[in-house]
Amino acid sequence: MYNKKFMRDKDYPKWNPEKIEEVPGTPDWENKFGNNTLSFSTGNKSCYVNEKKFKKANISCGDYTIQVKIPKYNNYQQITDKEFISILKKEKCNLNDLKQIAAENFTKYTKETDLLKSMEQKEYSDIERAFLNYAWHRCIIEERLYQQPYYGGSKTFLSVIK
Repeated sequence: MYNKKFMRDKDYPKWNPEKIEEVPGTPDWENKFGNNTLSFSTGNKSCYVNEKKFKKANISCGDYTIQVKIPKYNNYQQITDKEFISILKKEKCNLNDLKQIAAENFTKYTKETDLLKSMEQKEYSDIERAFLNYAWHRCIIEERLYQQPYYGGSKTFLSVIK
C-alpha cells in the first residue's frame, strides 16, 4: 500500500477516501516545548467515511496517535482531548483563545515547520505551544477519519475545546 511520507517542511499528506490505496504517512519525529514532548505512532482506526458512505469497512486512512509527556502531570502516554484540556485549565490557560488560534492554525498552516515558526513569534507558554501543536495534529487526524464534507472533520476535535 502506498504511504506518502509525512514531512515537517512539506504540506501534510491528505487522505482521499476515494483513493484507498494511497494511505498518508505518520509523523516520525518528536516535538519539544520546554519539558513537554509530543511524539507520534501509527493508530488503528479505519476511515469512517469509507465505512458509512462507501460501504467499505476496515480501510486504513493514515490514523496516528499522539503521545504526550508533560512531566508535571504525566509520563509519555496517549492522552484524551479532555485530559489535555483539563491540564490547560489547571494551568489557567485561556481556552477560548486557544480554540480560536487552533482553528486558524489548521486553516493557515499545512506545513508543521511553518506552524512551529509562527508559534515562536508569539507569547505562548510551553504548555500552550504543546497544545497548539497537538491540536494541529488532532485536526489532521479528524480530517482523515471523519473527512468533511461528509462528517465533522477537524471541527469535531475543535468542538471539544471548552
